[in-house]
Amino acid sequence: MDIVNNIVAGCLGASFIASATPARPARQIKIILSGIIGGIFPDIDGLSLMTSADSWCRTLLGISGENLYFGHHALSHLGFFHSLMGLVVCTLGAGLLTSWIYFQPMRHAASFVAAFRYLLVYIVAFGLGYVLHLAGDLAGPAGIWGGVRLFFPYEAYVGGWGHLWWWNNYDIFLILAFACILNLGFMLRYRAGSRLLARVSALTVCLALILAVVQVVHRGEAFNEGSFSYREEYSRQVQQQILGPGLYHWMEELDYRLPVLF
Repeated sequence: MDIVNNIVAGCLGASFIASATPARPARQIKIILSGIIGGIFPDIDGLSLMTSADSWCRTLLGISGENLYFGHHALSHLGFFHSLMGLVVCTLGAGLLTSWIYFQPMRHAASFVAAFRYLLVYIVAFGLGYVLHLAGDLAGPAGIWGGVRLFFPYEAYVGGWGHLWWWNNYDIFLILAFACILNLGFMLRYRAGSRLLARVSALTVCLALILAVVQVVHRGEAFNEGSFSYREEYSRQVQQQILGPGLYHWMEELDYRLPVLF
């Protein structure tokens, strides 16, 4: 999915973690930010397309950044960083690194273990955002990769079901964003860490994800056939049918104003 939907997906997952954690608002915000970072982190493999990264790719790997991105190498798009191994390595690595920083340079904990325990809630939020990103990409087009290399280092690619186009998924955004707003509102209304808040938040997340899945599956496998321009235009037609002309026009205007693909 696009970066905007990955952000709201990470925010939604982390909002449940924050709701279930007895913490002050400042810490809850940090938990949600951790989920957002996890939600966009797998696309770090896209850095190979940056002009400044091209020389590094040629020097270290012997190929251009573009060939790396669109290839089937370990660090190509939908490769290692979009795998279960990448999920574990990156989440655990981020947790260990931040725990060391929190314990040593910052000296906010009595031991490394104490730092890790304190930061565990952020690590879980990061990992949940990461998982939701992978789930969204499985439903996307197969592209030139043939899916997602989920079980890296095995070379088989899975997913690529074509239920979603790479962007223009405004209906999914609205579902996830509305659920995020609800959860944030509940966090202002109920005591952090209470059973009631945790249950209400979990219910909101589950209903939002179920509704999003229904919307995704309802499209069929329409985005693996035809030319790029045809599928791009068809994705817009799908959104007009779902949202209606008025809401679709409003979302399209928002899309044009954003500096990223959405």
